Amino acid sequence: MKKGTCSVFAVLLLSVFVGGLLFAGGATETAANPELRISWWGATGRDEKYLSIIEEYGKLNPNVSLTPEYAGWADYWGKMATLVAAKNLPDVHQYTNNQLGEYFAKGAVVSLESYVKSGVIDLKDWNQGMVDSGRINGDLVAITLGITAPTMIINMTWAKELGIDIFAFNESMSWKEFANWLKTDVQPKMPAGTYAFGDYSKDENYWWTWVRQNNAKWVDDKGNYAVPVAVIEEYYAYMEDLRKAGVAPPLAFTVEDNAKARGDNAFNTRKMLIRPTNANQAKLEQQFMKVKGDEVEMRRLPHREGASTSAEALITSAMTIASNSKFKDEAAKFINYFVNDPAAQKIYNGEIGVPGSIKVQEMLKPNLNKVAAQEIDYINMIATGAPPTEPKPAGIWAFDAEIQQMHQLVASGQMTPRQAAEATIERANKFLASFK
Repeated sequence: MKKGTCSVFAVLLLSVFVGGLLFAGGATETAANPELRISWWGATGRDEKYLSIIEEYGKLNPNVSLTPEYAGWADYWGKMATLVAAKNLPDVHQYTNNQLGEYFAKGAVVSLESYVKSGVIDLKDWNQGMVDSGRINGDLVAITLGITAPTMIINMTWAKELGIDIFAFNESMSWKEFANWLKTDVQPKMPAGTYAFGDYSKDENYWWTWVRQNNAKWVDDKGNYAVPVAVIEEYYAYMEDLRKAGVAPPLAFTVEDNAKARGDNAFNTRKMLIRPTNANQAKLEQQFMKVKGDEVEMRRLPHREGASTSAEALITSAMTIASNSKFKDEAAKFINYFVNDPAAQKIYNGEIGVPGSIKVQEMLKPNLNKVAAQEIDYINMIATGAPPTEPKPAGIWAFDAEIQQMHQLVASGQMTPRQAAEATIERANKFLASFK
């Protein structure tokens, strides 16, 4: 399959023959005629963008054969588990920094430092915090396609109507200050049956940021869960306090709201003023606001008392080069084209988050609406001066659902925050033991 062309039949074959039967004949492959497999997760719109970029790269490099492999989120990871076991991963493939640590531990990806040093992958004009989101133990193993991060989105139009003053874009409060502000300055002005703040228990990146803010480690040297019980207890207790104060909704409200389609959720319909989410969701929520003219803006998460930064976790979707690739040099050239070339980036258009290149950001920004442009400013702001966001170690990302379940047990009164924290550690260690 040449120059990025693809048929439905070919994609189906790629999904079936994961053992690499379509790529037999390695003895005939040469560096002069490299054959690259390019893999990602997504849906129809994203697939079309990738295929267009692959096609453009093929036009510029007619000697390179490019085979796309793609699937939806769940199917992608099922396929990746099979391919890594067979040592048959696509030459260029994607991770978020949830999964990257696990696959790095399996030896699936290679260091990209030499390609950056030589200039094959050009990161000279990049935001350094975005570069560092692809490091593990200091070694660069992934190049971000786009960065998002936890944020608070606010219906600014509604807040103004209610007479609620919102703090500035570049400011943040401590967690204690934020809770007091919600209780004394925000909720008293909210209409009956509405809430100042949403429940963050479903947002794993709030938990990740909380761990970072407390300078905690996920696991110790022996592979045991290392987040202190007091840190976990405080995380559960903070949300429970907001629920009891009537600032955040009760469990039944949250469960029902999480099941609603975009456009019908509490934030879209003026039943929640401030919603915990990720920055890349702000522009999507803006599209579905029910009241015409409602404008959405982002604000930073609260910070620890006395801290100089909120230390938000930078969530990357990034490209890597497989350790089993026979054409690593060409794979590096493709990654550089994808993340830096103006034509490629105009097609991609920040599909999965804010690009790392400042030049690309400046090129895209004039054509973005207000909230999408603010997303770029937000990510650059929190990426500057924050401690590096390293991918989660092997096994941790698969345990995130347990944190959500414990939140529900606390919210339903079945556990105290302390009991939930102790149970979290116990379950985490059982899970990690089975994962080793």
